[in-house]
Amino acid sequence: MAFKCVLKLLAKCFVLVILVGLFFTVVPRFMRVGSPARVKPAPEFLGPLTRNNALDYAERMFEGKIGFGPESLAIQDGYLYTGVSDGRILRIKNNKAEQVIKMGTPGCVSYYETSDERKRCGYPLGMRFDKNGDLIVADGVKGLYRVNVKTKAINFLAPRGAKSDDGSEVYFANDVDLGKNGDIYFTDVTQSPEGASPYWMLLIAPRPKGRIFHYDPTTKKLHTVIDAVYYPNGIQLSPNEDFLIFSQHILHNVMKYHLKGPKQGQLEVFMDNLPGLPDNIRPSGRGTYWIGLYTPRVPDEPSLWERLDCCSHFQIGQLFVYGFLELVVSAFDAVKYVAKFYQPFPILDEMQNEVRNFITNSVHHGDYGLIVEFNMNGEILRTLHSPHGIVNKVSQATEHEGTLYITSPVNNFIGKYKLK
Repeated sequence: MAFKCVLKLLAKCFVLVILVGLFFTVVPRFMRVGSPARVKPAPEFLGPLTRNNALDYAERMFEGKIGFGPESLAIQDGYLYTGVSDGRILRIKNNKAEQVIKMGTPGCVSYYETSDERKRCGYPLGMRFDKNGDLIVADGVKGLYRVNVKTKAINFLAPRGAKSDDGSEVYFANDVDLGKNGDIYFTDVTQSPEGASPYWMLLIAPRPKGRIFHYDPTTKKLHTVIDAVYYPNGIQLSPNEDFLIFSQHILHNVMKYHLKGPKQGQLEVFMDNLPGLPDNIRPSGRGTYWIGLYTPRVPDEPSLWERLDCCSHFQIGQLFVYGFLELVVSAFDAVKYVAKFYQPFPILDEMQNEVRNFITNSVHHGDYGLIVEFNMNGEILRTLHSPHGIVNKVSQATEHEGTLYITSPVNNFIGKYKLK
């Protein structure tokens, strides 16, 4: 009898949270959507975009052994370095992974386990080695810092909250690139907690809240290079460092900003209407570049999100369907909070994760892997596909000695593919 009462109480809590959430969260968001930035229909898989199954032959390295979410990767002296969502930076060689450092205070938890910033460990995202052999890291929780991988010393350069010359603050550092003189350029996806919002919320009403920062290691000053861009993610300097390119993740494009020359200070589209959400950019070492597409848009196979995008300029269908699903996720948190006073229900965690996975995979094709190779003229040269999702949700592809190492913020392995 008591068990039935508990179940009825949990059910009532669940329904109440959904109804209240719909009224106070989804409805106001609908009212302020206005005229959101819209993207073009997905391009056809023709020419260099032609579908193939190359990445279905990739190997999954260290699956289940390195933690969750290796988002970026850097290579030095034959070692692979990557960061995972519980704040660790790992060094990998000869099938062995060891911890270099762990960001965060004792008792901190993984990025994906809580929305409370005070409880989160760091999350090392974009990383590259500087000319001195130190690892420069853009951390989504802790900001920009330098790691001496030999001594394990950490030196914060622009931590979260650091102020730029225009008064704006570092909030969600995402990717980084380094100039030949040591200058550091990095992306910051947002100026507010909205940077950690689910993808569908960012897609439903994209707002230009991101920045590109420049950190001068000599003067230790932070400068805002570009303000008001749409979720800037991957960043890459040109070979002559006369311009930089960066991906606007939620607009499916890559932008070009001129640092020198007659167009200095001008911003223009470099690659438009990519077949997915563009993420990190890395050089191949052969004069070309790789960019990972986090979730591809597959022609003739519209996702639920894309099907709902056909009926209204205000995207009512997407707003309410995904708003409802997101509130279901929140409702599980409320129900679990109440349940812990009676008895734990492990199945609630499983059900909540299933809803989260459905949201992610139904926005685009979360189980389809896609990587693009391009040149500095903005021309796509070839694409590598994984229709069966052997590698998927790709954030970065790093080429080294004829092999691509493929990382993702939501997988528990590193992909390895021998280029042909």
